[in-house]
Amino acid sequence: MQHLAIHLVVAVIAASIANILIPRRIPGRFLGLILTGLVGVWAGEIVFKVLKGYGVNNAVFHWGILGIPLIPSIVGSVIVLFVVTTLFHPRRYM
Repeated sequence: MQHLAIHLVVAVIAASIANILIPRRIPGRFLGLILTGLVGVWAGEIVFKVLKGYGVNNAVFHWGILGIPLIPSIVGSVIVLFVVTTLFHPRRYM
């Protein structure tokens, strides 16, 4: 249960930073922020593992909270936010 709470906190932080970096309206407001963050954390962890397999191993990628990497989570949330807002509101952002 504690690991899920840490994931939720990191997800909200990552999605909030992603929303600051890409100022777009997240569909679903706070629930959309949480979902964007959770998918971003998941995507960031996968990208981190793939990059680690190719030998990309920087100390910045290891910054995290209880095993959840922050920088890949933020990058994953930025990508998810971009894709979701482009799919739901294509004319607004093009």
